[in-house]
Amino acid sequence: MTTAVALRRLVRRGRVLGMAALLGGCAYFNALYNARQEFDDAERYRAQGEHARADQTYLRSAEKAAKSFEQDPAGRWADDALYLLARAHFERRAYPEARAALRRLLTVSEDGAMRAGASMYLGAAELRLEDLEAAREHLDAALASEDASRDTRAFALLWRGRAKVAAGNLDGGWSDVAEAAGEGGRAERDARLEAVRMATLSGDVARAGEATGALVERGFADESADTLFALADSAAALWGPEVAAALLEPLEASSWPDDRRSALALTRARLAAGAGDTVAAIEHARRSASLGAGTAANQARLSAARWMLATTSRVDDLREIRAILLPALAFNSARVLVQEVEMLGVLIETGLNNRQPLALFTAGEIARDELAAPGVARSIFLAQLERHPRDPWSMKAALAASQLDPAEPERARIDAALDGAAGDPYVAAARGQESERYGQLETQLGRMVTGFRQWGREEAERRDGLVLQTVLMMDSIRGAVELDSLTSVCGLLLDSLSVEAGLLADSTLAACIRRDTLRVDSILRGDVDLTPDSAEADTSFFPPPPDSIDEDTGGSGTGQSAALRLGGFRPAP
Repeated sequence: MTTAVALRRLVRRGRVLGMAALLGGCAYFNALYNARQEFDDAERYRAQGEHARADQTYLRSAEKAAKSFEQDPAGRWADDALYLLARAHFERRAYPEARAALRRLLTVSEDGAMRAGASMYLGAAELRLEDLEAAREHLDAALASEDASRDTRAFALLWRGRAKVAAGNLDGGWSDVAEAAGEGGRAERDARLEAVRMATLSGDVARAGEATGALVERGFADESADTLFALADSAAALWGPEVAAALLEPLEASSWPDDRRSALALTRARLAAGAGDTVAAIEHARRSASLGAGTAANQARLSAARWMLATTSRVDDLREIRAILLPALAFNSARVLVQEVEMLGVLIETGLNNRQPLALFTAGEIARDELAAPGVARSIFLAQLERHPRDPWSMKAALAASQLDPAEPERARIDAALDGAAGDPYVAAARGQESERYGQLETQLGRMVTGFRQWGREEAERRDGLVLQTVLMMDSIRGAVELDSLTSVCGLLLDSLSVEAGLLADSTLAACIRRDTLRVDSILRGDVDLTPDSAEADTSFFPPPPDSIDEDTGGSGTGQSAALRLGGFRPAP
């Protein structure tokens, strides 16, 4: 072989080896590039609250970074691959894997800035793994580095503050976290939120309010809202409502959109209810409903209605409770509650206007057992006692009222009634002296109460059918037009009816203007006008007055059950 041929072969072989090296380098760099892209995507998903998707993407980033490092562990970008691998593991909370990658990075890297970052992450990982001494060592090293960037210093201060708090040095931790917040940059939001958490969990009312105010002032409150609400719950459980109130109060000054302010008001309502301040709870819940829409507003309305039921003793408040609930009919629980409140009204009206004492007793049981409204139930039982004192079940009503925490004047009335009816079967039974008459009355009572329940439910559904249909259409109608009053809603509904449905249209219009529907502004905006309605109560749907009842036996002169003589009433079998 000539020298010239040998040289040509060496040149050709060199080109092939160089091309192989170049292709290998490209593959290595592409793996690292793809790992960085995955990491950036994971960061974006986490910022959007898609945590499961973020974790999966961090894992893919770690796998690609590991592949890049393994292809050339001594190459130009090996440090970058290890650093990215460690960060991806740290962000997905795989702290042992992150620690291993960071320790290796510190043994091979000579880049000062990268070593400072690695020390910072390693200190944080050690803290998560509960090695406080190692955590402080690495965090101090990061802060001592002249090559540490501003962001690295801020994050190292934040994590060192956490480490000091974990070691019981609250003041030292507060100082480091405050300094981290002052550095600004990427760590500021986490540092300011950490200050809120530290103040809240330590029960420091002044610092909790101050830290939350700073979070609002710096514009980080919105992205931290869910964490702040959770911290408020923790504060209330640990230290009581005062700390929780101090935490949430500054958020009222935030420039949040209405849906977020609605969530804030609902959180404050829940905390107030937990503290026993149902007046404030109702106020905040109604504010939440007026600001928000959808699930949050519906939940606020339902909560406000239940708190009102639990605390009021005024039967007249049922009208306002219905008004609060009507826009929340998308919630099945709200729809059921609206119908039960209407059923209660039907039975009360029948008991008072048509001389049916057991309609009142049935209403009292529904208020007590199903609506969780003990004050309303007590008022109904007392009304039965006052309006129908000679009814055979009046003393049962008195005894029921006595179990519902009556006020002193009411207690005196109940005691006087019971003392004057010593021979009553129910009074005797309460004193341990049951009789055959008691059993007969209970059997008759059970049958009639069942019948009144069935009739009351059917009558409530008949009265409310078109009203509920109208209100349920509001959300879809409001999506197309802006409405100012219930008249507009009714007009749109009537326009949708066929000409042949004239009678139905008249019924719908009647339902729309009934007092039961209240005012449209209340329904659409959640503002309840408490001014008394001047319109007369609609009694066109009430059953006709029954024949007289024998108050000594509860039956009629002909022996027929009084319930059978209620117009349109069908007793249960």
